[in-house]
Amino acid sequence: MSAMKLLVVDDSNIVRSRIARVVQSGALGDVTLIGLARNGNDALRAARHAAPDVVTMDLTMPEMDGLACIPELLAMHPTTRILVISALDDKT
Repeated sequence: MSAMKLLVVDDSNIVRSRIARVVQSGALGDVTLIGLARNGNDALRAARHAAPDVVTMDLTMPEMDGLACIPELLAMHPTTRILVISALDDKT
């Protein structure tokens, strides 16, 4: 069985780095980090080059947010699984 390809999409360098360290430590088993993206535009460029199996996706990012990116990414790679990871704070 081949390694699962992961793309991490988050505007926070801390979040991207932390997820990358977990993957690179081997804690997630047979998962290969194929890219780190700061926004939806970067994510779509990365996904064109290496079709990800799984994407961790932030919702609020500059340029193109996760809500705009998800449909475009799924149109490109319909079998990709997306895990939304966001630190939204709703103070209503």
